[in-house]
Amino acid sequence: MLDEIPSARGLFEPSGPLDGLGAKARGFRPARQGLERPWLTPELTSRPLVVRGCRRRFETGVTLLELLITLSVAVILVTLAVPAYQGVMAKNRVANLTNQLSAALGLARSEAIKRGKQVAVCKSDDVATEDPSCSNDPAVSWREGWLVFVDDDNDETLDAGEVLLNVGQPPATNATIDGNGTFDNALSYSAAGWINRAGSFTLCIPPRQSTLDVNATGRVQVDGEQRCP
Repeated sequence: MLDEIPSARGLFEPSGPLDGLGAKARGFRPARQGLERPWLTPELTSRPLVVRGCRRRFETGVTLLELLITLSVAVILVTLAVPAYQGVMAKNRVANLTNQLSAALGLARSEAIKRGKQVAVCKSDDVATEDPSCSNDPAVSWREGWLVFVDDDNDETLDAGEVLLNVGQPPATNATIDGNGTFDNALSYSAAGWINRAGSFTLCIPPRQSTLDVNATGRVQVDGEQRCP
């Protein structure tokens, strides 16, 4: 075999005569002088050593303990976030409803001053029809809707021929709007913008509530927010 690779000669040379067991006992020692290895070219020595079949496999995943910890943290975060989110949403719905009714009252006051006539706001349970009307039924709530109109005969009721200025309908089905005994059915503004009687509205979308005060001069003010009773 060494004869077939001339350049490999001299790698090992016997340390003594190869006679019987002496050769095995004494063995071979490397020849350190005159060692020539022309096959170790720079191209070969610069290549990395690759051992086939020994590549290490890495497995990715989570343990059962890690999964339980993650689920526990997620449950705690959801438990804390859901009530806060519901409170914020209820607060925004009450604010939107309050602004909607406040805008209707402001429109009635400005139109009364501009037209020099009485303008009224009444509750209605048929605002979606082509010919809506005011309602004096105690079972009907402001929550179902309201009408803003020019009240020519000053009776706080929309009659034939009177101009309908605005139709309002709260979007929230679970909302309640209470006239607090003063505005049970309607209210009206004089040509000077004054209201015939001062009062307030209580608007509630559980669990949030706001109060809309209307003073004698016809101006509207929101009296903060609190929890529904």
